[in-house]
Amino acid sequence: LQEALEAARKAVEMAERAGNSVQLRVALNRLGYSQLALNAPQKAILSFDRAGSLRGVANEDPGGQASSYYGLSQAYRRLSNPELAATNAMKAIAIMDAALQTKGMQWSSAREGGRRLRNLEAIYVQALWDVIAAHPEEVPVPGWHREILDERLAEYEVHPDEGVSWEEFRAELQVEAKKR
Repeated sequence: LQEALEAARKAVEMAERAGNSVQLRVALNRLGYSQLALNAPQKAILSFDRAGSLRGVANEDPGGQASSYYGLSQAYRRLSNPELAATNAMKAIAIMDAALQTKGMQWSSAREGGRRLRNLEAIYVQALWDVIAAHPEEVPVPGWHREILDERLAEYEVHPDEGVSWEEFRAELQVEAKKR
């Protein structure tokens, strides 16, 4: 991992000397992912932020721009900041989705772009779940959920001996799972 980090740093230096913004973004993203792999999310954020802030590159390299946001999402997730993780994942999804809609996307194929988009959607859903889990009291319970709970509670009060305990139900599930 340390070798990958050093290679990424050298690539950043070379791209800076060459003045090539697209190569610089790629190198900075590589550097950020290397830093994430070495469990240095704060350093990775600096690399991804710098890569994402390069002007005039977005239209030439939507995959690289999305990769910067994806990296930020992962770094913020490791730092237990689900709100920023979800925000950056959503930005990456929007960029990749827009690129998929255009004919001039920068990926080797629409299939690859679709795969990357699905991966980012999964990351966004996880980041969104992290936001929900961090603040469960803020998630409203729909009225129809309360109605179902009230109906089931009323049924239980009329027939308390029917059904099984959680422990019995869990044991049954475990037996069924072992059969498969």
